[in-house]
Amino acid sequence: MRIKTVKLKTFRIVLLFHLFASVSPAFSQETGSPFEYFQRVIFLNVTVNETDHLLFLFDTGTNVSVIDEQTLEKLDLPFTRTAMVERNGAMKKVAMVEAEELLAANVSVSNMELAVENLGNMPAPEGRHIDGILGTDFLKDFVVEIDFKKQKLSFSTKSKCTSGFIPFAMINNIPQIKVTINDTVHTYLRYDSGSSLFETENTFGNATTEICIALQLTDSTLRPVSYFSGAHAGGRVKLAAVPVRTFFFVGQKVKYPFIFVQPRQGYFASTDVIGFFGNNLFEKFGRVNIDFPGQKICFPGKE
Repeated sequence: MRIKTVKLKTFRIVLLFHLFASVSPAFSQETGSPFEYFQRVIFLNVTVNETDHLLFLFDTGTNVSVIDEQTLEKLDLPFTRTAMVERNGAMKKVAMVEAEELLAANVSVSNMELAVENLGNMPAPEGRHIDGILGTDFLKDFVVEIDFKKQKLSFSTKSKCTSGFIPFAMINNIPQIKVTINDTVHTYLRYDSGSSLFETENTFGNATTEICIALQLTDSTLRPVSYFSGAHAGGRVKLAAVPVRTFFFVGQKVKYPFIFVQPRQGYFASTDVIGFFGNNLFEKFGRVNIDFPGQKICFPGKE
């Protein structure tokens, strides 16, 4: 039995109300901006008001963008209100502040509310400090293209997904995709671009214990081939890695992936939660277009 240590995502924040902001292209929509790719997550340089070169995590698993409390000390952002957020399965009160303009890649959003959180313990490239998290409240009005090979990201307002696309639903403003595992078990997985993973050529998704039990009922040979020791905000977890034959999304099939089986603790203690996957899956396609307004995903060159 092999046991490895995995750096898992240490942060989750869900704000239970809708935010409104004005959006506009900041310059050419065809311009791709470079990003840093560290532990299979994307980091962008973001400008808040007139302060640039702030390091933000690109996170489709967070529905409200965040500013780090230490970074807030050097920014003149007015307090707007307090709000209740759900973090790691518990409700917490946070302060909300407003930025006149938040610029990322080639677009900007005006009058953007940000939740104030302590991000000091989150892993970052070269030990840098994370200044914030770019969530789906920013992303929801754009088509986002991620080029994993060139490590560039761009936003537009015109969809490039005309055929062969994967539909998704925005549940609590987080993208959720229907998937069939081993042609037998149907479930939904969240696309969580903020979930980190070690360097690997294999493809991984995270499933609940209930999904693993359902898979084993259809195939009794399914067994863990490795165990991973991970860390998150709730403490240490031991994850079993189980090889499966396929993930099937509408129009796309991923062969010979693995699933991490999430134990029934923390967020996954509830029986109505679903699993997730991160950039580790999409990077295998080279480029991905995520059309948030149209709620569909496609892979240029794969259509």
